[in-house]
Amino acid sequence: MNETAAERVIPRGTTWQGLLFLALLIGLGYVFFGKGVAMGMAVGMAIGLANFKAIVFIIRRFSRPDSMHKIFYGLFGVLKFMILVLVFLGLIYYKLFDVYGIVAGFSAALISVLIEGMIRAGRYDRDSAMSKVL
Repeated sequence: MNETAAERVIPRGTTWQGLLFLALLIGLGYVFFGKGVAMGMAVGMAIGLANFKAIVFIIRRFSRPDSMHKIFYGLFGVLKFMILVLVFLGLIYYKLFDVYGIVAGFSAALISVLIEGMIRAGRYDRDSAMSKVL
């Protein structure tokens, strides 16, 4: 895959359908498990989406052929991971939100991002196949 194809597949953000899916899950969490789990899910989803945006930022900067600061972005990735672990440990230790909700929300954000990536990849393959036929 060339650089433009890779750029097409990497999402720049979550689509409104993905956000609607996550909001629906928060609503279902509220209905079935209560306010604590729903709040935990919202926090977990926010952390998951912020983590994804940071990963995309690091990979885009790191994969540029003209990037002179690859070590800086590598260290930034390590720092981002350490901050993510500290945030999770802090939320779990101080029990600010429901732990199960946080894990469920983080997992739901990951699944949402993966589904959106697969949809974009499928569209790219279909568009490139059609351009070869025509």
